[in-house]
Amino acid sequence: MLSKPKTFLILVAYLFVAQVISSPAQQAGSSKRGRTFRRSRPAALAQPTSAIRQELIQQLIGDDSTVTSSCIDKSGGADRAIQVEPIDLNRDGKVDYVVSGTGGSINMTSTGTMEIVDCLCGARRCHDWLYLNTGAGYKLVFSVKNGGIIPLATYTNGYRDLSVETVLGNSRPVTPIYKFDGTRYQETKQRTGRRR
Repeated sequence: MLSKPKTFLILVAYLFVAQVISSPAQQAGSSKRGRTFRRSRPAALAQPTSAIRQELIQQLIGDDSTVTSSCIDKSGGADRAIQVEPIDLNRDGKVDYVVSGTGGSINMTSTGTMEIVDCLCGARRCHDWLYLNTGAGYKLVFSVKNGGIIPLATYTNGYRDLSVETVLGNSRPVTPIYKFDGTRYQETKQRTGRRR
């Protein structure tokens, strides 16, 4: 029979091994500033090809003046700095995409000074851009700085309603709801949570 200290050590070792083994499964999803987000994605929507990723990145650079090739390179390159997730915005069978920054970076310049690279992320959260597949290319239909796009299950004018999770300067979470008005997404209401 094992003594109590040995039994305790074996139990601790077992729990440690169980945690290490299950850790990769628990870390599925994308990490934005230390928080894991899971976007629900039907199995029918395939991940973007390398060519689609490059097309979306070039489109993003053209659509957002704060995002440049240089900034993406300084943030670790497109594969590290940008995440592209498929979504069907309007039930037309074409794959639309949410393009997200995955983290800013701090680089040392050739003069020895530090440079903060933040074209893809803000102080609290990374930026998201929502692209609609037009059949002839991709069109930016919604973007949010310092917040994450959350597709809702409801639809307005044939397009999914969206929520955006963001935090005000005083650390109160805010989740505005956006609906498609036939031309663009408009904020319709806003919920503010309690202080953390």
